[in-house]
Amino acid sequence: MAQSSNIGAQYSLMNTEYRGIGGNNDFDTDSYSIDGTYVFDSSWFLGLAYQDVNPNEQNSVYDQDSDTYTINAGYYITNSASLSAFYSNSEQSDEKDYELYQLAMEQSVDSYGVEYRHFFAFTPLSGIDLSAKLSQEKLDYVSVSSGASNTKNLSNNTVNTAIINLNWYINRSWSIGANYQWLDIDAEHIATGDLEWHTNMSHSDSFYGLKTAYWWQISQHFAANFSAAKLFGSDDANRPDGFLVGATINGRF
Repeated sequence: MAQSSNIGAQYSLMNTEYRGIGGNNDFDTDSYSIDGTYVFDSSWFLGLAYQDVNPNEQNSVYDQDSDTYTINAGYYITNSASLSAFYSNSEQSDEKDYELYQLAMEQSVDSYGVEYRHFFAFTPLSGIDLSAKLSQEKLDYVSVSSGASNTKNLSNNTVNTAIINLNWYINRSWSIGANYQWLDIDAEHIATGDLEWHTNMSHSDSFYGLKTAYWWQISQHFAANFSAAKLFGSDDANRPDGFLVGATINGRF
């Protein structure tokens, strides 16, 4: 587990494919990010990150591009374990102007939580990386339709999440892993205008995943990462399983 100050940049391309009752969807997502971490002599660390995500999803009414800012702080408990807390904010907005009507939406997502990481070394080149994260996400969404019909939709969602990730690094380049994710969702939806309604719902769900990745160290500062993951939606029969394939270019200085 690296315990030194660094600055990094990353570009990734992820392909998402899923099959569901509502139809099939297959699209690519481009992601650009920059991050930096400063490690103090006392083993405390502070990090900042920015990420720009651009899904090329054709079935979406609105542009799904988003900007996310994250700050995290933590402590290296030992040479192989750390505990940290984080906060992030993501914003989205878009407008559509058609002949008979106009659409507009704004979305804000605030997330915060804690994460524990521990690396169990088997040899100098292999080991298991275990991480556990608890987080809460609050989403505020507003969409407005005007013209032929006039409707305003409001959504206020709170999502509590628990995630466990386990990656076995067989050697310095290749890893295989599994993850488990539990979600608890409270959602409120309000519509006003020509169409009025108000609903509340709460439910929990679980997901599992298997993955593998290969790390290619191109030079001292640049590396490429190739990954594949299979996702399983266990509790909801209407929720589609997914298969993800990704490629990432990393620069670390």
